[in-house]
Order: sequence, then structure tokens, then C-alpha cells
Amino acid sequence: MTAPNQALLLPTDERLLGALGRIAILNSHLERVLRMTIKSIENMTSEQALDATRRLGARELRKIIIKLAKKKLGEGSELMRLRAIIGRAERAA
Repeated sequence: MTAPNQALLLPTDERLLGALGRIAILNSHLERVLRMTIKSIENMTSEQALDATRRLGARELRKIIIKLAKKKLGEGSELMRLRAIIGRAERAA
């Protein structure tokens, strides 16, 4: 069975297009912050962190952050505060 031809079009409504652009930019910023959080936890350079996390989405980045932080911090109040921040990032995404 073949799929019907479907064209990918941009919205013509300028307000909608602007809102979608803001969402895309904010999502990109959020992913960058998650990557730099991994950089900080692992004491890496920015380039190393970006290379190590290439093609990973926000969900995978959040999981990695919690895993690395748990290993480095153990179970405790610092990890719980980080989990709260990561939870807010997840809801924002």
C-alpha cells in the first residue's frame, strides 16, 4: 500500500509561525542546557559534551544526567534537588 502524496507546508499565519519558531528556539536552548549539565557533571569541555551527546534528544539527556549525578552524588538532597530541576525541564519540553 502506498501513502498518498503529502506536502510539508509552513503555516501562513504569521502569528502561528512566530509562536512555532519561539517554541523551536526554546527547545533548542533547553537541550543545550542539558548537554552543558552533562559537561559540568563529567568535568568535560563543551566540545566533548556536544560530541558525546550528538543526536540525543532531551529525554535521553535527562536520563543520562540523573544516572551520572546519582553515581557522582549518591542518594541525597543534592540529587533530589537535581531531580526536581530535571522534572521541571521535562514538563517544559
